[in-house]
Amino acid sequence: MPLLYHNSLVTADVPRAAAFYDRVLATLGAERLVDELPLLVAYGMPGEEASFFIQSPDHMPFLERTTANAHFAFKATAPEEVVAFYDAALANGAESVLAAKVHEEIHPTYFGTVIRDLDGHMPECFVIVEAAD
Repeated sequence: MPLLYHNSLVTADVPRAAAFYDRVLATLGAERLVDELPLLVAYGMPGEEASFFIQSPDHMPFLERTTANAHFAFKATAPEEVVAFYDAALANGAESVLAAKVHEEIHPTYFGTVIRDLDGHMPECFVIVEAAD
């Protein structure tokens, strides 16, 4: 059983964030499973429950402030998905923090990327690969 049930970002512009994540998360096979624009969208894998939520501060009374500088990771199944995630993010206005490649400074088997999204959050996408000889 996963440790986290869901993760939620709070943004002032849910439609803009949704348009970005629609394109970026599609590279991993994820899709928008909940659509309550302009207040809420949520993503997950087909046939599963949504686990990544993007919400407006107006959606729930306790969501008083937008989320700032969040970091979280999406798990890919192959390096090609990591590259596609990175390319889609940059094509849709994100900034590169770490390019999509093996980052031996993190771990010899870590193939990943970190980008800065339109709200300043830093999503990561990675897969574990076999170490180079």
